[in-house]
Amino acid sequence: MKKALLTSLAMVLVGVLYYFTVGSRQITEEIKDGINSQIVTLKSNGFEIQKEEIDSSREHFEIDFNDTERIANYLISRGVKDVDIESINIMRGMVIGLDMEYNPSPTKAIAVDIYPIKLPDIIDIALRDSGDESAIDRVKSMLSNRAVLIHIEVNKLATAFDGYLKDIEIDRELIVEGFSFNGDLDDMEIENVTQNIKRMELNIPEDNIYISILGFNADIERPLDDFNKVTHFNLNNFKVKSIDMGKTYLFNFKDISGDTTDIKRDKFLISSLSKSSIKEVDISKDGDFLIALKGVELDIDIKNFDNRVSDDFEKLMNNSIGFNSSDTILSIVNRLADSNFHIDIPNISISTIKYDNQEIDGFKLKLKSSLDSSKSGSLTLENITDILNLKLNIELSNELLSVISSNMNAIVMMMILQPMDVNGKKVYDIELRGGELKVNGNVID
Repeated sequence: MKKALLTSLAMVLVGVLYYFTVGSRQITEEIKDGINSQIVTLKSNGFEIQKEEIDSSREHFEIDFNDTERIANYLISRGVKDVDIESINIMRGMVIGLDMEYNPSPTKAIAVDIYPIKLPDIIDIALRDSGDESAIDRVKSMLSNRAVLIHIEVNKLATAFDGYLKDIEIDRELIVEGFSFNGDLDDMEIENVTQNIKRMELNIPEDNIYISILGFNADIERPLDDFNKVTHFNLNNFKVKSIDMGKTYLFNFKDISGDTTDIKRDKFLISSLSKSSIKEVDISKDGDFLIALKGVELDIDIKNFDNRVSDDFEKLMNNSIGFNSSDTILSIVNRLADSNFHIDIPNISISTIKYDNQEIDGFKLKLKSSLDSSKSGSLTLENITDILNLKLNIELSNELLSVISSNMNAIVMMMILQPMDVNGKKVYDIELRGGELKVNGNVID
């Protein structure tokens, strides 16, 4: 059995356990409603629960995910997002342990440890069929030592919570260190949460990829409301190393930060504004420097996305059997046009580029796009671009344009599309309206 199975297993377990603590409104609601009454509710909705009273202040529970169809229907009925029967079926046979302590300290009302006791049947069967005794022994050790465990506490006023994920190290292929979280509660619902990760490393030799995260922090307001959420994050360092055709490439991202605000303006329309920046991106091959991008910025403004098209988008992506993709594409575009949907990119820019022993100025890009609702009724796949209105402004330094023009394909393109000179920069103004394309005011047939 490949060691990667253990790594993947641990990551799945972390996701499951974290979801059933911070990631789910149901956990805090269970505290509010009373543990025993919630056990009755969960049992009647597919969960098999064993309860053991250790003493007057401590209880142990074992939650068995066997009747996954009823569990999925229950979670969906409670408003849990991104849950379907297929995803819950993967958890069939899994048993989660839950150790609960009441009044663990003068300031805490409850403390909970959550950890896997038994793996889902699909993983158990794969392990047995593999005949890899060492992998089986390592998994048994992981479970008995509670290698994947989440701890959470709620204060006596039920106004705040905090917790952590136990540090994980599995065969140097998965390392999670310093994963903690805390937040505020309002009427037993999570109002905000702060998440911190000191270090995370994922090494997958079979896929020739290594990922490293250092110093991650996120502050999220209304984390359980996908459409009315404010997020701010910082990441000190993010590295990706991959091997392709015998060459080792390293992408090193330094000092990443961002803010996102999601707003649901009415029952269906969603808007999102995001700003992000990266201080520097270094790229190397086989240890040799290739290029560095400094001062990378990206701003995106999405207005009036009609959430009713999300299911159709998913079906298109999944190529559902018997699904008429042509009609669905037209339906999506028409609905978005009628909702006055816009995507604007106020800024994509790179301040400077270090390349071939020289440092040159970079570029700036601005984009405005919308859909013309007056044309939604007569839309076909043949004239679908007629509904799109787009304005794109690209500003390049002379040095960058010179580097780009060293490519033969780019030379041909620039002979056809001549840039304008504006304040010492090379500028392209591109406009698409009613199916007509213009570059710097000239119609392109």
